[in-house]
Amino acid sequence: MKKIILKIFFGAAILGFSSCQDFLDTSSPSTFTPAIVYENALMANQAVLGIYDCLTADETYSQNLSWVFVCGSDIEIRSFTLNSIDASRAPAHFLADASNDKLSKTWTALYGCIERASVAIDGIENSDIYKDSSHPDHAAMRQYRAEAIALRALCYQDLTRNFGNVPFKLVPSQPDLSNAYLPKTDRMEIFEQLLTQLIESAGDLPWKQLTPERITQGFARGLAARLALCRAGWDYSTEGQWVAPRADAAEYYKIAKEQCEKVIKEGGYDLESSYYTYFYKQCQRQYSDIESLFEIGFQLGRSSEMGYSTGVRYRVSTTKYGYTTQGQVQTTPAYYYSFHPEDERRDVSVVYYCYDDLGFEDAVNGVSRDLLDGGTFGLNKWSVKWAPADFAAASLAFGGKYGTGINYPMMRYPEILLMYAEADYNLNGTVSAEAKDAVWKVRKRAIPTLTSGDFDAYLASKDFQQVIEDERMWEFAGEGLRKYDLIRWGKLPQALKTMHEVNAAIYRDPGSYHFEFPTRSDGKERAIPAPLYYLYDENVEDFADVNIDYALSAVPGPAYLEGKILPTSEESITRAISYINQCSSGCVSESGAYVQNGRPFQPMPQSVIDAYGEEHPINQDYGF
Repeated sequence: MKKIILKIFFGAAILGFSSCQDFLDTSSPSTFTPAIVYENALMANQAVLGIYDCLTADETYSQNLSWVFVCGSDIEIRSFTLNSIDASRAPAHFLADASNDKLSKTWTALYGCIERASVAIDGIENSDIYKDSSHPDHAAMRQYRAEAIALRALCYQDLTRNFGNVPFKLVPSQPDLSNAYLPKTDRMEIFEQLLTQLIESAGDLPWKQLTPERITQGFARGLAARLALCRAGWDYSTEGQWVAPRADAAEYYKIAKEQCEKVIKEGGYDLESSYYTYFYKQCQRQYSDIESLFEIGFQLGRSSEMGYSTGVRYRVSTTKYGYTTQGQVQTTPAYYYSFHPEDERRDVSVVYYCYDDLGFEDAVNGVSRDLLDGGTFGLNKWSVKWAPADFAAASLAFGGKYGTGINYPMMRYPEILLMYAEADYNLNGTVSAEAKDAVWKVRKRAIPTLTSGDFDAYLASKDFQQVIEDERMWEFAGEGLRKYDLIRWGKLPQALKTMHEVNAAIYRDPGSYHFEFPTRSDGKERAIPAPLYYLYDENVEDFADVNIDYALSAVPGPAYLEGKILPTSEESITRAISYINQCSSGCVSESGAYVQNGRPFQPMPQSVIDAYGEEHPINQDYGF
């Protein structure tokens, strides 16, 4: 499946050689100089593949940018030990200091990828093949350039949304270091320049590649729309103040709408038949070529912690599911119960149990009767339960953390639909038929029983912008969007504070929770059950029946067991509330106070400041 992975090492080697051309004074017939690499379309392709290689490292999307930095929203929590958030977990709670190596490693890796992209773009633009429109490989070279531009923009996106203003350049580093010590650039200006390049080059990309592990035109235009919405949104000043959208925000809503509209009308993308189908195929290491606009391509045993750090926690090793997993990305009861009861995204996205030794006389393993420690829920989209058998056998034989090879979706078609609706609404101030239809498509897939009348009533119940914000919350848990959405909406600290308050209230008094969708389709009134009754399936690997969102006054049958979905003792309730309140406590403190006005960024790594030195001083911003 992952043919791109097999080519990456060679591509990285070419890129490395081509960027070190001045190291030796003598030349060799085998030296990979730009004149050789970029005057040959095949080798230029390998050089571009070397850029993709950067995205598969732990410092980027195999770990840090797929789940560590993603946490810190109102629906995504990095697990931790109560009263002790260590350095590896600190970035997910806005508690990292400048010496934290996760910050420095990710910063270095992203700039390394940017350098590779800049070298490739420069080499291609200066090649005779690119300059000669009649050359048979001219179109291919334009495509490779466009891929490199999009990959570079992706890296700058993640630098700016995690660190704020950063040094910015669009050319390779010079041998005399004349452009090595650049000052920081306002991130809104960075968005503007990236948008120009993305839109200019997007047409050189195909709508579909052989695999979605390579940049498509749909992703390039979708990334432009995402950056345009960031440019149209809120900012956080270097002095530590939230700044409302600028006066020219409408220009960027227009760009976002135009780019999404082009993808919708010309891209040939669509939604998978069900939400479950999409993520099941991902866990099976299969492509969704209709819904995925771009995925980070991983390989079994080599990379990806999807299913290991994000997914159901397996506390015991089994021949069926392999070695134990961690399930370090968690969510909250409030998020689980916020879903419509027939929303299929709920049980795909969220898990309220782990897999454990149940302690029965026959030592059977299966679904735990109780929730994860601390009263938290987990994220479920990427689960080894859905992985092919080769993963279980290989991870069990390895006897430790083993790369699942599950791809990470960088953009799915639902994001295009929801960005279109958001841009159109903010641009025009009214709910157009097209914007309504875009939201309908996403919500109808999630809730197959949804009628047009129910949908209209739902839209009438709240502001359309809030509809979009909620729909994105339910659609994209764990996909690296929620925290950064809240930042561009200027709502991060408020959302975290609300998360603390609502979940604390649930733990204290489950009956007080306000359900947005209070009644199930079977007429039962929704409630957080106390107690909970459940019936195992024949394999003890799932629940055949469980009253997860409605109350029962008596045991439904002799085969049912009694459990709990929330902590019940005073000690465990207090512990659960403290756990939730300590989440993201570097932005909103445990007492509920905003830290530095709800600071959304990480500090610049101290290693960078030290490297700049006294001759080229660069300072921390945002009150760090």
